[in-house]
Amino acid sequence: MRNLRLIFLLSFLSTCIAAQAAVRRELPRVPVTDTQIRLPLGLYLEVLEDPTKSLTLGSVLSDSLSEKFTRGKSEVPSFGFTSSAYWMRFTLKNSAPTSRTFFLECGYSAIDKIDLYTYRFNPAADTLAVAASQFTHRAAGDLLPFSRRELKHRNFIFVETLAPGEEQVYYFRFESASSSMTLPLTLWSEREFFRADHEEQIVLGFYYGMMLVMVLYNLFLFFATRDTSYLFYVLFIASFVVYPLSLNGVAFEYLWPQSIWLENVSLALSASLAVMWGGVFARKFLSMKTYSTVLDRITLAVTVLGGLSAAASLFVSYATAIRLAAALGMTICIVLIAAASVSVRRGSRPAIYFLTAWIFLLVGITLTSLRSFGLIPTTPVTLYSFQIGSAAEVVLLSLGLADRIATLRRAKETAETDAKLKQVESELQRAGAEVERLRNTELSRANAALHEASQLKSELLGIAAHDLKNPLQSIKGFSRLIEEQHKNPSNVKNYASSVSAASERMLSIVNRLLDTAAIDSGKLTLVKSEINLELLIRSVIDANRQQAKAKSIALNFETAFSGKPAISGDVARLGEAVDNLISNAVKYSPPGKNIYMTLRDAGDCLRFEIKDEGPGLTQDDMRRIFGRFERLSAKPTGGESSTGLGLSIAKQFIDLHGGKIWAESTGGNGSTFFIELEKLPLAPLI
Repeated sequence: MRNLRLIFLLSFLSTCIAAQAAVRRELPRVPVTDTQIRLPLGLYLEVLEDPTKSLTLGSVLSDSLSEKFTRGKSEVPSFGFTSSAYWMRFTLKNSAPTSRTFFLECGYSAIDKIDLYTYRFNPAADTLAVAASQFTHRAAGDLLPFSRRELKHRNFIFVETLAPGEEQVYYFRFESASSSMTLPLTLWSEREFFRADHEEQIVLGFYYGMMLVMVLYNLFLFFATRDTSYLFYVLFIASFVVYPLSLNGVAFEYLWPQSIWLENVSLALSASLAVMWGGVFARKFLSMKTYSTVLDRITLAVTVLGGLSAAASLFVSYATAIRLAAALGMTICIVLIAAASVSVRRGSRPAIYFLTAWIFLLVGITLTSLRSFGLIPTTPVTLYSFQIGSAAEVVLLSLGLADRIATLRRAKETAETDAKLKQVESELQRAGAEVERLRNTELSRANAALHEASQLKSELLGIAAHDLKNPLQSIKGFSRLIEEQHKNPSNVKNYASSVSAASERMLSIVNRLLDTAAIDSGKLTLVKSEINLELLIRSVIDANRQQAKAKSIALNFETAFSGKPAISGDVARLGEAVDNLISNAVKYSPPGKNIYMTLRDAGDCLRFEIKDEGPGLTQDDMRRIFGRFERLSAKPTGGESSTGLGLSIAKQFIDLHGGKIWAESTGGNGSTFFIELEKLPLAPLI
């Protein structure tokens, strides 16, 4: 029993002596000479790999393992994706005459577990046996809620305060199954840390602000144009911007500080979604099917794999998911660069923007991937390469989208122009045939008028040919009857009246066509004067009474205003506009009905209203009512013809006077038309 106690005591003393030896062994010391410190610690560390992740602090303090620590070879140690844990150690001494506060920062926010063991080293205590239990332990990592962090910051920060002359020993243990083992350890003075952090916050704020603006801007363009390219682009930006948000620790700090699971899956998930939506967007933007079915199918396959990878990232380990996402990201970049190159060779200008943008993104992704695998060192450029590349890519793709829309618009306008030219050519051919037919008629004046009409736009010719046919036949027929019955004065007088009426009808049609041509050419000028609108309306009503009387239609007119109904305008053009409304009301009203007209005050304007008891207008009629050559659902009730120009001409005349014209109707209940024209101001009293 006594021997067992002796053995136990010797073992305990040997462990303590070994631990003390490990601590008292000359460890790398971080030089602290300046007041403002920003010192990468990679070259001042000693590193020990723990492949089994089974070593404890007591184990690494032993002589056998202490000797296996090796000096760091780069400012930022990076071991890529690894299943090993890593131990690192160094000492820090405050040589200043006052107490100082230092910040120890691990600038990679995706590390799962960080354990920091510190011991206040006392060179005078030669006989002190240092055991693992005498170290102070602190923990960090993205497996802990954000609220557990010592300093509320997107990176992992440990705050150290050292008294004058105090020396401290530091042992770090890092373990990360869900990210690459990148360890940018930096020692900061307090003031320098907050100064640099402020600058970095500005940079990150600018980057994420720009991304947000691009998302909102392109989303607005999608709703404005309904072009799905903008929607796919927005989804692409929104997907990959989550990657740097998580990579920088910003998402864990501001978006989901209590969701450890979301923090660990967000990197792989966002990268996979970016691959998927990037492929969808590229297929639409480049129109791959039109020039390369092979590249289109490859892109589609990678797009589908991106979606599957996004789903898998919710269940598989991070290391597997991020490797797959990185591989797909490299693949999609190469495929899309090849597709864009083919499109550029075919002369697509938007593809130039696309190609340049994806080259920038490919460089960023390549540097990020190589850094993740530990193949290149971690520097500010490689650490933020994704943000740099993606920012350039977003700007260039936005320019490319704008150029693509402009190109499509030009192509559409060209196609519409070609179609219009073909239509005009076809109409001119038909018009030529019609002119040839009319040239054989007896009326040279009508022949000359129709020849002039053939020079108008193609649609005018079609309407003119249709609407002039009936009066021409009437004139021809009555002329023949006059020749045959010239000895009967009574019949000749009636026939001559009919010829005159048909001629008036033809003249009305031709005048409307000429008005339309003058409006289109911009040659129509208004001869304005002061007009008594009431007298003008009454004169137009009188001109239409004979037509209304023939159909037993009552024309009712009343006024509801005070003062003189004076306006400034072209009496001929306004009279024609009012006549078009009244004659239309008579034309479309069944026999025996009433037409009610009112002239009333409307503030600074005079409003003329005309209501009929006709069939009314459908919703489709209301949309087309003031269009040129529009034939509405209602038909004239007395066999009258319609060119479809009257209301169009009336609207343009009213518009030229700065007035307003509109209609209100419910099918089956008649229609009401309104004209508003600005009144002349009253003369001032002297």
